[in-house]
Amino acid sequence: MYKDNKGQEVKPKKYTWKVVYKDGSTLEQFENGQYHYISEVDFGSVERLIVNRFEDKQNIFTTLVTPETKLFIYHYRTKPHWSKVFLRTEVFGLKFKGSNNAVYVHILPDQNVVISPHDKVDIGQHIIDNSNM
Repeated sequence: MYKDNKGQEVKPKKYTWKVVYKDGSTLEQFENGQYHYISEVDFGSVERLIVNRFEDKQNIFTTLVTPETKLFIYHYRTKPHWSKVFLRTEVFGLKFKGSNNAVYVHILPDQNVVISPHDKVDIGQHIIDNSNM
């Protein structure tokens, strides 16, 4: 069981983040029974963002963070024409300061990863096997 800084129980998501600071220390979204909000991250000191699958800690992707970039994390739900339900896509990315350019890493419901310059992707074009959705 994990609790946030207000004592509220928080259930782990499918994917979790971990930041590695320039001094080698780390902050994980879920660690030692504690849930950390992304707002707790000292972004000015981050060297790397790591995204893992929660259940087995398998690395999904790692990216370097520089002073010229800003991290963002969000999700969205879409309903492809072949699906009876809305499907959740996790998005992690970097925005380049002083421009409108960004890199979006979309983790699709089937665990495929799509790297795109767009904030949303048509998951119906990217999911190969939708038999389990």
